[in-house]
Amino acid sequence: MSEPRDHFIDVRGLKIHSLEWGEREGEPLLLIHGFLDHARSWETFVACLRKQSAAPKWIIAPDCRGHGDSRWVGAGGYYHFPDYLLDLKTLIESLAVPKVTLIGHSMGGTISFLYTGTYPNKVGKLVLVEGMGPQPMAFSDAPPRMEKWLAEIKGLRHRRVMEYPTL
Repeated sequence: MSEPRDHFIDVRGLKIHSLEWGEREGEPLLLIHGFLDHARSWETFVACLRKQSAAPKWIIAPDCRGHGDSRWVGAGGYYHFPDYLLDLKTLIESLAVPKVTLIGHSMGGTISFLYTGTYPNKVGKLVLVEGMGPQPMAFSDAPPRMEKWLAEIKGLRHRRVMEYPTL
């Protein structure tokens, strides 16, 4: 089996690392790891999957922010689910594909679940392994709130820093 290839994307100045196996054929399979884990924890699963399947697979496993080879958030930053969701959204956009398959474990299950609820048309299949589910709120409110927050974050890129003449 071939070794995975390393890739990096930039999410608002934070480098997010991912591993990639196979070639760009068909719908990509994204593997989202759990808390205190990393992308390489999926290697045995990927080896089995590739061995069992006759069809070629395109598999991507990111290191969530603060895990594996992805960067840590600096002073004043935080690790909230909307931030992990922004990282996943940016990664999926970088793939330039209409749909993905998501498998999420534990914290990665929550991230995958939230992404799928927010962007249901971008996910062909979803598998949750010990996913915790969303934080308590009215379920119908979660997808629009998440989409609004992600749009606002993207808009900050074009925002000018306010300068005042005096303190």
